[in-house]
Amino acid sequence: MTLAAVLFLGAVLIGAFMPKVLRRFESTTLAPAAILAAWIGSIAGLGFFAVSAVAILLWPSHAPAEGLSEALVRCFTAFQHAMAPGSGSARCRRSCGYRAHRRSQLVLGSSAT
Repeated sequence: MTLAAVLFLGAVLIGAFMPKVLRRFESTTLAPAAILAAWIGSIAGLGFFAVSAVAILLWPSHAPAEGLSEALVRCFTAFQHAMAPGSGSARCRRSCGYRAHRRSQLVLGSSAT
């Protein structure tokens, strides 16, 4: 459901804003073929996002792509938490004290303080 909502939102945003953006390029010195390709690409993107959103909504159970997107979100969340400032050994020293941190380092076999 979330993936369908995101795809539908993308289709709405493309439909609402791309014509305004692409009309700005009509008065430039860009090649007409490039402008035409941009128009066709935006129309194709709008159609793809809209059809994908409807297909995911009509899928009888969870769509296969939804499981993949949830897995990617979990990976990015884990990475974000791992890279957060104050994580790791410095946080361990503050929360459990230096002695407990040093004992955990010795038990794990690491000699770094």
